[in-house]
Amino acid sequence: MKLQLLNKSNSTPDSVSLYFKRTGILDYYKAGQHALLSLEVNGVVVKRAYSFHTSPTEDECVGITVRAIDGGVASNFLQLATAD
Repeated sequence: MKLQLLNKSNSTPDSVSLYFKRTGILDYYKAGQHALLSLEVNGVVVKRAYSFHTSPTEDECVGITVRAIDGGVASNFLQLATAD
């Protein structure tokens, strides 16, 4: 399933919060649950787990926060993500 990024905000100087459209399986997540994201970065698929920080019953979007890590392929890729 491809996620649609709706919004992005800078949480701290080295982290971003990403908000995705709730569709399909994302309609049924539980508070504190995590998801394994598969990202294609420069033609290579990398997988990382991120915890949701939004409420499944109160928020319209599904949100994760990602902190940049020196040399981190996925975290630095997500820092540059743009909303659709």
